[in-house]
Amino acid sequence: MKRKKLKEKLSEILDLPKDVLLNIPKITIIGNLQVTVENHLGIIEYTQTQVRINTNIGVINIKGKDIKLNSVLYDEILLEGKIEEVWLNNGEGG
Repeated sequence: MKRKKLKEKLSEILDLPKDVLLNIPKITIIGNLQVTVENHLGIIEYTQTQVRINTNIGVINIKGKDIKLNSVLYDEILLEGKIEEVWLNNGEGG
């Protein structure tokens, strides 16, 4: 935990994006049409109605209709369709 706090402080001091320094996912949502996930660890599940993406902080769940994988790169996934829900399941209750 001390290492993470040190990286967070370093990010603030050097004015670097936290997603890059801490290797946490960056999720960009454009309306209900498109979702981009950067810094992922791979796709766990993919159907036309649900996508589950593994990350360092948990599983990102995306639900919708007619979801298509537009592109899958080493560090970025681009999904398109009618996006209805996006949430993080990090294993913590509440």
